[in-house]
Amino acid sequence: MSISRIDKLTLATGENSLRCGVLDKANGFVYFLCHTIPGKVVKVRLSDFTAVATLTFATGEDYPRAAVIDSVNGFMYVACYVSPGKVVKIRLSDFTAVGTLTLAANYANPWSLIVDPSAGYLYAFCYDSDCPVVRITLDDFTFKDVLDFPGLMVAHGETARPDFAGGLAYSGVFTEIGIAKINLSAFSYVGVVAPASGAYSVGAVIDLVNGFYFVSTDGAPAKISRVILSSFLSDTYITLATGENSVYAMCANPTGGLLYAFCIMIPGKVVRVNISDFTRKDVYAMPTNDNNPVTAVIDELAQLLYAGTDTSPGTIIKLFDGDIVPPGTQHLPVVGIG
Repeated sequence: MSISRIDKLTLATGENSLRCGVLDKANGFVYFLCHTIPGKVVKVRLSDFTAVATLTFATGEDYPRAAVIDSVNGFMYVACYVSPGKVVKIRLSDFTAVGTLTLAANYANPWSLIVDPSAGYLYAFCYDSDCPVVRITLDDFTFKDVLDFPGLMVAHGETARPDFAGGLAYSGVFTEIGIAKINLSAFSYVGVVAPASGAYSVGAVIDLVNGFYFVSTDGAPAKISRVILSSFLSDTYITLATGENSVYAMCANPTGGLLYAFCIMIPGKVVRVNISDFTRKDVYAMPTNDNNPVTAVIDELAQLLYAGTDTSPGTIIKLFDGDIVPPGTQHLPVVGIG
């Protein structure tokens, strides 16, 4: 099978430059950030693929870059890429902003978020030489403490990904081209490894089923490096085909063995990569005017992908791939009948 486009949602005027889609499958919604002044969050109902509400932030809450959902407690957290950094807390039940945490003056430009409801913390990864990771207490939404990386390394891209079972997190870092490993339980820096591609990471996805963390580049063509979690070693990378550039968003379907790399191009492209042997499988070329897919989420149960575009106004492209295998499903080969 291959990817097919089944719908496209064009947002309202002023709902531009989408960033960081997050899926709330349990309640039937997907959310996309608008990288605007002030920032906005668009709420889309999955059942009929309709935008049902837009939340506009307060003055000064600009350029939202990252979002996470705390499904246990019913909140979304959105990081605003400003100095000092800000994090907006949104109650999902009525889609209302209920608080904003402004970080200290030298804690700027949060670019990634991780939330761990079981531990009671939110982690903001900042693109700032003074402070890569801020830890925030969930119950009272206050600053807890900060973790500095050595050598003034700074978090880079929307690349922070958790491994809660192992008590760990991973993030791309910029000052030294690398991937940082963090012990969330101890809130300590473990180490850094250089990606096999030798290039800065701008996108990432973690595959805990098969034990990999993948990072992508803003190259022409783009490259994707593989990190083996068990050994924390980046052993290899692949270079995509000519004309498959600038991968800022990736999704994974570990059960089906596929990685999806979204190319920010006019029109956009989606490259499928086989996880098992880490080879490029094929590419889906989007139709004319489906431009610059900069963020994407996967709904594995429905075999769907949602790509948000860096356009004015923003658009959300709904894609189907029958090769997506829902978690817990045995992937059986197709048997032909003669």
